[in-house]
Amino acid sequence: MGKNFSWTAKVDGKTVADGTSSGADDHTADRVEQEASLNVSLAAGVPRGKVDVTVTERKSNRQQVAEARAAHNGR
Repeated sequence: MGKNFSWTAKVDGKTVADGTSSGADDHTADRVEQEASLNVSLAAGVPRGKVDVTVTERKSNRQQVAEARAAHNGR
């Protein structure tokens, strides 16, 4: 089914970029963080160490509906 992530990048405490990332089941938050950190540091012209990236996993609508149905059915 794949995984979906949202991410936010900050430099010196200020949000400079945010986005989403989707991928196969082996897509991880660590990978999203590394890619976002590299891309933002290159775009902003700052060292990667100054880029703080926060990643959260998002559930697809299909996953949310399935979980709601399972909870409703007592599973």
